[in-house]
Amino acid sequence: MPIRGVVFDKDGTLIDFHATWDPVFVAILDGLAGGDPARLRAAAEAVGFDVAAGVAAADSPLRSESNAELADRLAPVFGRGAGDLAFIAEVDARIESHAPSTVTEVEGATTVLEALVRRGVPLGVATNDSEASARLQIDELGWSAHFVAVLGYDSGHGAKPGPGMVTAIAAAMNLPVQEVAMVGDSRQDLAAARAAGAVAVLVGHRRDLCDQADIVIASLDGLLAHLAESPREPM
Repeated sequence: MPIRGVVFDKDGTLIDFHATWDPVFVAILDGLAGGDPARLRAAAEAVGFDVAAGVAAADSPLRSESNAELADRLAPVFGRGAGDLAFIAEVDARIESHAPSTVTEVEGATTVLEALVRRGVPLGVATNDSEASARLQIDELGWSAHFVAVLGYDSGHGAKPGPGMVTAIAAAMNLPVQEVAMVGDSRQDLAAARAAGAVAVLVGHRRDLCDQADIVIASLDGLLAHLAESPREPM
């Protein structure tokens, strides 16, 4: 079936992960630790962040887990329990405070989004960040008008790898989910696509994930070739 709509993951797919998030995580972890070096080290270890280098590890849950899951990882360090809604809200608030000032697009993302919009392809975002944080970042990049829906882990449809956000965005596009591509760079993105029945598109060079994708593209502009025959493309 032709791909007539596209749902994008945000971090690592549309937004440069390290440029955007490494400085944010430094600020968040330091703020939560309140100047206590031992707590800072423990918090960083809990989420796979190298404080000395100022970077998230390649396998860090910061790359793909929801804010609520990250808060649960951090909670024991700060004497909080799993599922502590106040602590999750605090983590969300700290993210929303810092991320818009550092948000950086993946090279060529604006060009690809604008090309898709010109073709009449409806677009959405499904992220394990909070919806409010995602909207702030997307607005900062001037992309808000491009998307029919921007959903986060807290939008009421569940987090990835569950299918909820993908199916909800397909419905907002008024398209069968089988005609929608979920484009992402992580195992959670591909699993969400599979669970929803969407086309799973892997972007990047994760060879270990290639067998879980229907389509593999090196960069976002590779997506355009797979939409070239879309009947929504203007004459």
